[in-house]
Amino acid sequence: VVAAVVGVHKQEISFFSDVLNTLARLQDQCNPLGQRMLLSGDVVHRLEQQNSQYDLTDLGPIMLKGKKHPTEVYGVAPIKLTNA
Repeated sequence: VVAAVVGVHKQEISFFSDVLNTLARLQDQCNPLGQRMLLSGDVVHRLEQQNSQYDLTDLGPIMLKGKKHPTEVYGVAPIKLTNA
């Protein structure tokens, strides 16, 4: 991640990296895919799936803006608990 102070009159700190870019592109796809939160396949494969409080839905590979290859995308939703 690269951090830089940007601007002359109104300065702000900006962060740049492929990870942050991918995060922004996933966030842009939430509404078109009808999801509140998305994860990349890379993140999902690193998470331990046992006893998860979340339901992951494989949405397949999608092309994200600025990427050369499709990214595996998963929708994330809390598991609905039922009273037994």
